[in-house]
Amino acid sequence: MSIIAIVFCCFAASNAAKILLATMPQGRSHAGTFMPLMHRLVEDGHEVTVFFEIFRPELPLGGGVKENLILLKGDNMPVDDDPMLSYIVWSGSMRGLSLAIPFYQASITCSALLEKQPEDFYRLSNQTFDLVLTDSLFSPCGYALALLSKKPYVMMHSSDFETFYSYLKGYGRNYATVTPFFVDYEYPEFHVDKFYDRSGAVADFIETTFSVMVPANYFMQRAINPIVDNRYSLSTYVDQTSFSFYDMPESIAWPMPVANDLVSFGAHCKTAQPLKDEFERFVADSKSKGTIIIAFGTVCKWEVAPKRIVDAFVDALNRLSEYRIIWGYKGPKLDGLKSHVMVHPWIPQESILQDKRTKLFVSHGGLKSFKEAVCSETPVVYMPMFAEQLRNSWLARSLHFAEFLNKKNLTADYMEKQMRTILDDNSYQKSVSKLRQFYNDRPSKPLDAGSFWIRRLLKYGGRMPEYFYRVGAKLNSFVYFHMDALSLIAVSMYIVAS
Repeated sequence: MSIIAIVFCCFAASNAAKILLATMPQGRSHAGTFMPLMHRLVEDGHEVTVFFEIFRPELPLGGGVKENLILLKGDNMPVDDDPMLSYIVWSGSMRGLSLAIPFYQASITCSALLEKQPEDFYRLSNQTFDLVLTDSLFSPCGYALALLSKKPYVMMHSSDFETFYSYLKGYGRNYATVTPFFVDYEYPEFHVDKFYDRSGAVADFIETTFSVMVPANYFMQRAINPIVDNRYSLSTYVDQTSFSFYDMPESIAWPMPVANDLVSFGAHCKTAQPLKDEFERFVADSKSKGTIIIAFGTVCKWEVAPKRIVDAFVDALNRLSEYRIIWGYKGPKLDGLKSHVMVHPWIPQESILQDKRTKLFVSHGGLKSFKEAVCSETPVVYMPMFAEQLRNSWLARSLHFAEFLNKKNLTADYMEKQMRTILDDNSYQKSVSKLRQFYNDRPSKPLDAGSFWIRRLLKYGGRMPEYFYRVGAKLNSFVYFHMDALSLIAVSMYIVAS
């Protein structure tokens, strides 16, 4: 019996691998998106190490992953405290061209690490990993680690699969028929049968592709090419990725082409602990018609929120006295809030959402909050702040489990109206409950599929045989967009006409 146990242990150990996940600076938000899959890999027996640069200590990621977070010393340039980002989050808009800004900030951060604390970087790069997973956005030092490892690497997408990567990988996705990554606040709509909307989607694709391929690529090359022998360019790096994993659940998005090396792992739910202590006592009020939870993630910092937005929230929430409202808020002291509103710097978000007394979720429209709403069957009022959050909010509204607020013209009357629209109409609740029924109803569970494909990659040394991949990924743009065939047709028509 002991011999069998020894053989089994040796077999299990032989299948264990060392895996590195590298995300954007101060990247707990992105890393948190990947954690369910990383925790699953730890359960499978793999050793998972997480790297990103930090400007202040972070909460532990848990689940048995090893953390190699490098604290930058003597630099005051955290991305999430940048005044420009704060303006964009609370008052401005993002377009495709503005995607270059966080790539620039991440490149500056990576340069600071390489110039001032090279020993911390090389201590990690000198370790041996069987597979390197890199964030699709804003991780130049992560890309350097992947290239220096001389091992196959994988791209990890913390939201939907970005359109410019779809083009670079030859996935054949029609960017004209998919909601733009950056939806316009002045026109938060997309109808595939309208030429104007399709034109906007094409413009968004061109902007984001140019932004990433030209300025962002230049910033990252300047940061890391000196240590990788000038081997980094975005197009080459993406072309050489062996797999892509993305968080957008296939069951709630639009129909899209799939591929052997493209895996969605995001459609999963976890069971939260029941409410207890002060939160349970607060929502248990017999006079309450239900609970409303307000949570805006870690990037939306209430310390720098415009007074007009904070005042609108306070006024609107005071009018909903028949409900118990829990607001995750870390900022200046709020004056005038009534007793039916609890303000707390940290709230057990998933426990509140999964509590049967919760009637409404007010949030920013990040994909994690989108999925938490579906998992808990909670209708939502979104106030999208930046990045693809307006796109997510549009999708939730089109699925009829959400409404959204425009942060640029927010008033208390407007906010109260949108909240009561959902609270007084049970159809939103029915829609999200129906969506939950098929959200993760798949032939294989997404985390099982993610685990399977990581094992498969490791079996083949980190990259599948070449016949596994699409020929289209190797084509140049002229051929990929059928310009050769179109040119032949145009020349033929000219000859015939002449």
